[in-house]
Amino acid sequence: MKSAQNLVKKVKESEHFFDWFSEPEENLQKASYMFSAFVSSARSITFVIQYLGKGLSGFDVWYQRKQDFMKKDPVCKYSRIQIISAPLMVKR
Repeated sequence: MKSAQNLVKKVKESEHFFDWFSEPEENLQKASYMFSAFVSSARSITFVIQYLGKGLSGFDVWYQRKQDFMKKDPVCKYSRIQIISAPLMVKR
């Protein structure tokens, strides 16, 4: 069964890694690892969104619009981090 809890978990995980950067860090290797973990975690949010949305009426059109926007956005294109700004409404 598909659960929006997986999406919430991934968002919280990504926030955890992002929040880590609010404190100064002198160990550049550790900072590099944490940044990599943040990017990986943030990117996985889109995989969960795609999984939850598959088969929902109108999802494919909505998600394609988001992908098109992100492909044109220089930050998303450069960093390859694709974060969806609109909420996903899961109704089953």
